[in-house]
Amino acid sequence: MSVLSHEEKMLNLQHQMRQNQSELQSYLAGLNDWESEIREKERKLKASQSDQVFDGQDRRAETSSSEYETDEEWELERKKHLAELEKDKGNKFLKDGDFERAVEAYSKGMEFDTTNSILPANRALALIKQHKFAAAELDCTCSLALAPLYVKAYLRRAVARAGLGNTQDALHDYQRVLELEPTNKHARAELDRLEKDLSREEEEDPVRSSFSEGQSGLVKPVYKSLGERSKVMSGKPQKGTPCRHF
Repeated sequence: MSVLSHEEKMLNLQHQMRQNQSELQSYLAGLNDWESEIREKERKLKASQSDQVFDGQDRRAETSSSEYETDEEWELERKKHLAELEKDKGNKFLKDGDFERAVEAYSKGMEFDTTNSILPANRALALIKQHKFAAAELDCTCSLALAPLYVKAYLRRAVARAGLGNTQDALHDYQRVLELEPTNKHARAELDRLEKDLSREEEEDPVRSSFSEGQSGLVKPVYKSLGERSKVMSGKPQKGTPCRHF
């Protein structure tokens, strides 16, 4: 092989190596550009997702605040929430047998929300447990003024009235329960029991005498119904009396 031919091959090899090195650098440069492009896309994607999260939170906040057009509406909703918390406290005290603290919790709840029919009905139950029947009757009447179809309020008022000796009105409450819930076994059993007790008491009712009109000197027996007697003896509160806060 001639020297000229050998040198030519060496020159071709060097040229090829320089060309390969240039192509490698171009490839590496392209790879770096691709990596940079990918990282930039990832950054933009994360930024977009973050903006969507914040936008969603802002929208929820706007929606939440827009539910209440005035500060008064927001304050009313806040008080209703506080009333619910007091009701839950009262329920726990009632379950634990701490009836006085239950009454306190329900009373506080009633101060927060005067439209909640459950609070006076639940306070009535706590009062019944303490044999405070007159106050319990009043609370049940208040509850029914807010929710005329509230069966539990009728049942508890019937218990309170029976405890006061007001059997006739207790019967009326149990009858109302059966009108609303014909299958209510408790109301049916109590109604039957009170009707039997009322019949027995009326048979044993003492006779009071008075002069009959137009028949001077003639003694005539006068019977007073148990319902009329119990209204006098029980000190039943007048209708329309607002709920009391203890």
